[in-house]
Amino acid sequence: LQLTMAFDRASILYFGTLLGVTAFTFYTVPPVDQEECKEMTLKRFLTAAFNLNLKGLAGNLLECGEAYKSQHPFSAIALYSVFYTAFLAASIPGCTTIMSILAGAMYSPPIAILLITLNSSFGGTCAYLLSHLM
Repeated sequence: LQLTMAFDRASILYFGTLLGVTAFTFYTVPPVDQEECKEMTLKRFLTAAFNLNLKGLAGNLLECGEAYKSQHPFSAIALYSVFYTAFLAASIPGCTTIMSILAGAMYSPPIAILLITLNSSFGGTCAYLLSHLM
């Protein structure tokens, strides 16, 4: 009973912290106000995903990301880092591969490698700490 209670508290604290940092970062970065992103609505995103128009969807996402990165470079890196770490720490399959490809598409190779390496290390450490608490 003691072990179960400690696990529950640790899990709640871990995921609460992860969610809190993600939400804080998401709500403190500047909003997307570029023309390239005006067409990116949830309805259009889901329609393209369900119709398997992934090439057009990826192109739109990349254009929107590039426009945001050019206007807010540090916020783009902060958002990328927080979401990469959160996806890896939560052990969501496939997300880190997609995020690594996104880094390669949006940044020069040295910056992309640095971002992927740092975020992989930190996210892996968070995942290890969670498994250690279990």
